[in-house]
Amino acid sequence: MKTAFSGTNSIEVLKKTYEDDTDDITMKFRLAYKYHVSRLNGKDKKKLFEEIMADPRSKEIKVPYRFIQDEDKVYIYEYLLHLTGKRQQLIDEYPDSRFAKDAYNLILSKYYADKNSCIEDGLEIFNKALKIFPDEIAIKRQFLMFLYFRNVSDPRGLEITEKLMKQFQTLTPDLVLYHAYILDNAGKDRELHENFGKSFMDEREQWYAAELFNYGKFWLEKKENNKDAAKRIEESIKLQPAYTKESVRLLINAEQKDAAIRMYGPEYISEFNDNAQALRAYADFWVKYEMNLESALSAIERAAELSPTTMNIDAHAVILMKLDRYEEALTVIEKGIENKGKHLRLEKRLKEIRTELDKKKGK
Repeated sequence: MKTAFSGTNSIEVLKKTYEDDTDDITMKFRLAYKYHVSRLNGKDKKKLFEEIMADPRSKEIKVPYRFIQDEDKVYIYEYLLHLTGKRQQLIDEYPDSRFAKDAYNLILSKYYADKNSCIEDGLEIFNKALKIFPDEIAIKRQFLMFLYFRNVSDPRGLEITEKLMKQFQTLTPDLVLYHAYILDNAGKDRELHENFGKSFMDEREQWYAAELFNYGKFWLEKKENNKDAAKRIEESIKLQPAYTKESVRLLINAEQKDAAIRMYGPEYISEFNDNAQALRAYADFWVKYEMNLESALSAIERAAELSPTTMNIDAHAVILMKLDRYEEALTVIEKGIENKGKHLRLEKRLKEIRTELDKKKGK
């Protein structure tokens, strides 16, 4: 018996055994079940199912539930109600059936998915299911979906939602939505804004950004899973721009240059074209890593134009030197001294540039 249910016997062997004794209802069921799971002999299976269900013995004889546990059995008729999808009949005739939970779940889905289904019938079947399976999470979730999608008010909704949220110890998106709907439907405006208002979303956004950043940071530091880590880091910055520079450092150290420049490159700095401080910080950053220098040069030129301080003039010259454009760097410093007068920083840089130029000229 056990081997037949677990699939070790072929259909041919089962069929031959059944033909030797066609009055054996257990063997008939075994053959019919084999047809069912192998999706073969559809007509033969249907005929056998009908014959078995019409036989009174099917309500008296049990077979193993899940086919391998001899101590845990169900009636053949009960099993066939499950296999043939007669769920309502199954829960009516066998309310304590091992298949009842699955039957309820499938029946219940109709009442929130089908807007033409009767709400009163839905409430009745949900009442039965919640009574029989008070701890079944799947049924509780379906009940909340029913309330939400069918716009139904029920005081149990709030209690079930809050218990599930506490049980999961996390805020799953669907439960948060159902909770908000139920609070709104109950007229609990203050609680609604506390639990699903702007402050809630701001906090969730910060948490999500932190999770994305931490994920990216972990894998980039290990220099593994770099492509996905870089993607998550970029997503974190969209939510929390404060992560930008640290994220770019991580990408550079993980040799993800293209991602770093995409995140903190020409497109990024173009939004700060009238902010001398941001332009200077951008230029200083890339000078430190000796990357993206052409963009850094454009940024510092604009910063010096907006704010011609000695620091910006000096930074302008430094980037030109990094690009091996010493003659231009000399011009920038000489013009800066002309406009600003003698200044220790500029005088020191002027001496450095001239020294390098002399070396290049072989003096």
